[in-house]
Amino acid sequence: MAYVPVPKDLSRIKTKVALNLTKRQIICFAVALIIGLPLFFLLKDSAGTSLAAFVMILVMLPCFLIAMYEKHGQPLEVVVKNIIQTKFV
Repeated sequence: MAYVPVPKDLSRIKTKVALNLTKRQIICFAVALIIGLPLFFLLKDSAGTSLAAFVMILVMLPCFLIAMYEKHGQPLEVVVKNIIQTKFV
């Protein structure tokens, strides 16, 4: 007989909207696409394909980090805010 563990704390389970992604992840990926894709096509002719792709990745990376990174159930901006408060304020 198969055994499937069921978590006792159901508050940590996030609801998935589409493609097994949360609403936050879908919004962040859409923002990254809206910013990165036009930037790539604007830079492709003048700077070359490789440099345009590299700049696109650098510009899109913060959106991906905001969408995916979590530490102890807290998103990236909360973690960064806590670090800034403890170190500098």
